[in-house]
Amino acid sequence: MVGYIIHVMQMDKNTTILVVAIVAIVAIGAVAAVVMTGGGSGEKKSDAVGRLQVYGNADNDDYLDGDDMDLIKSIADGKTKWDKKKNPYADANADGAVNSKDVEHFQKILDGKSCLMYYTDFYGDVDYVHYPVTGNIGVNYVYGLQVGQTLGFYDRITAAISSVINNYDEEFYPGLKEMDDIGSDSDAAVFVDNVLAADVSCVLGFYDFNKNLKEAFHASTVPIDLINLPYARCGAGNPVDAIITTGALMGCLDEAREYAAFYDDTMEYIGSKTSELPAGNKAVLLFNPNDYSTVGVDTYGADGSQLGDAWVVFNLPLIDDADHSKSAYVTMQIESPNITDADYLVVVFGTSALSYDSTIADGYKVFEQKLEFLKGTKAYQNKHIVGVGFVPIGTYLGISELPLMANAIWGDVFDEEYGYEMLEEFYTKFTHVPAGYDFENSGYYHVYSMSRGAKQGPLRGPRLNRLIECERSGSERGKCV
Repeated sequence: MVGYIIHVMQMDKNTTILVVAIVAIVAIGAVAAVVMTGGGSGEKKSDAVGRLQVYGNADNDDYLDGDDMDLIKSIADGKTKWDKKKNPYADANADGAVNSKDVEHFQKILDGKSCLMYYTDFYGDVDYVHYPVTGNIGVNYVYGLQVGQTLGFYDRITAAISSVINNYDEEFYPGLKEMDDIGSDSDAAVFVDNVLAADVSCVLGFYDFNKNLKEAFHASTVPIDLINLPYARCGAGNPVDAIITTGALMGCLDEAREYAAFYDDTMEYIGSKTSELPAGNKAVLLFNPNDYSTVGVDTYGADGSQLGDAWVVFNLPLIDDADHSKSAYVTMQIESPNITDADYLVVVFGTSALSYDSTIADGYKVFEQKLEFLKGTKAYQNKHIVGVGFVPIGTYLGISELPLMANAIWGDVFDEEYGYEMLEEFYTKFTHVPAGYDFENSGYYHVYSMSRGAKQGPLRGPRLNRLIECERSGSERGKCV
């Protein structure tokens, strides 16, 4: 039996495995109100409630349906008083009132007929698309490619700005090098001309763009839609909201809810074990430390702004103990008490530190280099420093890393095998990661832990466990796959 297990372990290291985890889908209703504020001179602002931030979502859930119509009708008929704070999206045509025009407008949305669909954008302003959004799509950042894959419209993305085409891998984004190059978005007028020349009707993936672009898009004689939502650089928003809202705008709300269900299930898993952890753990998120004096820190800004990796990590039961008096990215002295006295430190590797084909051994060498600068911290002494790549964790996709990160921090509470199963299920379902990619031996997606020393990676993978259980049950060996 011992020889058999050793043989199976060797096979497992060289075999492509597809793990499908069965998850419980948790229906989450309306969530707590989040007030979004932002830029935009003289533009109407919106109080964002719920995750689906599209006008017409009167009841603040994750659906556009008859329940919304019933509430809109009730308000329009005077049977229900309109509470603008509680139900801002009952104003389906975003004109400041709820009446028969909103009933007519929302019916067009339900019927998939041509109309303007209004939504809350990155800055908390009211923007719109020409619904239903048809035709070719362009992106000005990699987020747009990712969202297209997650929501199922990647095949409609035919154009991207030069930096996206030149800097990202076709292995992740099939056909990228053949997409139309629409140049740079730095000059609004030129960019609009490039978009029109590429026969693109919608551009998405923005996160902090020149606001003149929005005006130029709306002024175009040929309609061009702009979808600007916080997929990673989050402002005061939330990537889950961004995905669900994009799903409504692009007519793929079912796919967006699948992502939201994965997020909900992940958070239920984290929450179910939080009671087993000591309370009050303070953490600081260090971005690529390279010397002994200062380090960049990803954190929550005083206004609630955040970066994608901060949003992901602080979904865990950790208290962000960085300097919140500035923006979502600050520079701090490594000898600052916030860092030296933190219970946990999370080191985020820069984008050049790990490549897609890095091994776990490669990644651990990078991790060791970063640890050198942190030897004077309490977290180092207690072996409470973990490392993770910025690219896997820095966008809305990073939620897939949470179970593994929880395991790297609290290995006796969170299960590593479950983490790898969820990671592989997520990327198989929501991205175009190459088929058969070996997540368990990938340095790119691994979460590094001091407590494991140089022995990183799974001690027993999910496939091995299935083989062991299959053997114990007396099944024929050839069927144990």
